[in-house]
Amino acid sequence: MGGYFIFRRDLFWVSGEEGKGVTGYICGEINGFGVRVVKMIVLLPVVVFFFILEAPFFTKKGWGFLFKLLKSFLLGELRNSSREKLERFPAHLHINIAPGLQDKGLGSDLMAVFLRELELRKIKGVHLRLYGDEEGGAAYRFFKKFFFREAERRKVTFFPKEESKNRFLITMVREIEGE
Repeated sequence: MGGYFIFRRDLFWVSGEEGKGVTGYICGEINGFGVRVVKMIVLLPVVVFFFILEAPFFTKKGWGFLFKLLKSFLLGELRNSSREKLERFPAHLHINIAPGLQDKGLGSDLMAVFLRELELRKIKGVHLRLYGDEEGGAAYRFFKKFFFREAERRKVTFFPKEESKNRFLITMVREIEGE
C-alpha cells in the first residue's frame, strides 16, 4: 500500500493499538491516476523482484501459477471494469484489517471515515474489487452492509486446484453524492 501512501496521503487512514502496532488501514484513489502509477512503478518491480529473488518459476507449482495467471490475463479475467462504470464510480478503495481483529468494528469505523471524506469532496461514487466464491465471502458481506452492490463478476482460473470452490473477481460499487 506504499504507493497509495506516496501518491494519496490525503486518502489514507491507519488504525493502531499500543503494543499491537498497525491494526488496519483504508486507502483509496479518486481519479485512477495513482492506482495506475502504483501498478506500474511500485507493484510491477516488486513482483519482478520476487520472481527473481525467490525463483518460484523453477518449480512445477511456480510455472503452473504463472501459466494460470497468464491464461487469466489473456482471457480478460483481470481486465479493468468498463470506462463508463469507472466514470460513474471514480473513487477506488482498499481496506485491510489484521487477522484476529476483524469483526470488532474497526473496519466499520475506517469505512465510515473514508465514505464521509468522499461525501465531503462531492465524489459521486466508489468502486472496489475483491476475490470471492459463489456466495461472495466475508469481505463481500462486509461491503454489502455499507450499501455496495455487485456490478460485475468474472470467474478467475488462477487459484490453486486444491480450492474446491469456484473463485470470482467481483467489482462492487456504491453511489456517494446526494446521500
